[in-house]
Amino acid sequence: MWTQEKWDEFVPRLKKWMSFWEEIGRRNGLGPEEGFLLGGDEPGIADVITATLWSTMTERFEKIAAILEEAAPTTAALSRRVAALPSLRDLAEKAHEEYGDDYCGGQIERALRKVAS
Repeated sequence: MWTQEKWDEFVPRLKKWMSFWEEIGRRNGLGPEEGFLLGGDEPGIADVITATLWSTMTERFEKIAAILEEAAPTTAALSRRVAALPSLRDLAEKAHEEYGDDYCGGQIERALRKVAS
């Protein structure tokens, strides 16, 4: 379970993990308002997965949103852009209708909400 101490110890690792997306995107021409994670002219599967992962986490956990903005601002911008595409926006709305703000449920979610909300 997440405790404040475990969370505080984990944050540097989380930042490093986030920086991987940032570096991959940088190497492929990703900018704050343009480009995609692996380059190209339109979003690919890597962009969809990135947007789904980070937009879901940042919508539900304020601290994770702040950490992503600090550690990987271009990745955060990409996630917002791709998550706003109609098909992904509709999918997110459906998930909210079915599951509300739940992320993973149970004791893990309750513990995570205490340290990351």
